[in-house]
Amino acid sequence: MALSPKELSNIIRIINSGVTNLDLNGKCITDADVPAILAALTGSKVTSLNLRGNQIRKTGATAIADALPGSSITSLDLSFSGIKDAGATAIADALPGSPVTSLDLSGNQIGEPGTTAIATALLSSKVTSLDLSANAIKNAGAATIAAALRDSSITSLDLSTNYITDAG
Repeated sequence: MALSPKELSNIIRIINSGVTNLDLNGKCITDADVPAILAALTGSKVTSLNLRGNQIRKTGATAIADALPGSSITSLDLSFSGIKDAGATAIADALPGSPVTSLDLSGNQIGEPGTTAIATALLSSKVTSLDLSANAIKNAGAATIAAALRDSSITSLDLSTNYITDAG
């Protein structure tokens, strides 16, 4: 279920009030709502965007990714939003040109394709904190992330609750 026009209007009003931290955790935001929210974010003071627990999916994640390079977003939380590998890849592709330093993609069923894209993006992004917990990452994905760590800016990494064994 998408946001009602009144709910969306309230979110836009909050964005336009000059807030820097926008917490929209669990607000039933869908792909259809994302463009209006992103339009309101253009030129805003928002640096921290929490979209945890919504229904963003691939289309919404792609729209967010397209908006990241021109935004002021330094902290992005898309955890438990159903973005899966395709959404994670879109976000990863946008990271090198964005100001994002903190990224939470936990609980999104991200597997090897998404993990590989994220690892590649880490090499030329500003991300220092990355949460990929509770995904579908296996040993190969963990190894890919580990290899990228050497040449990245990462200082905090969470890979807990994945399918990584001692071999990973």
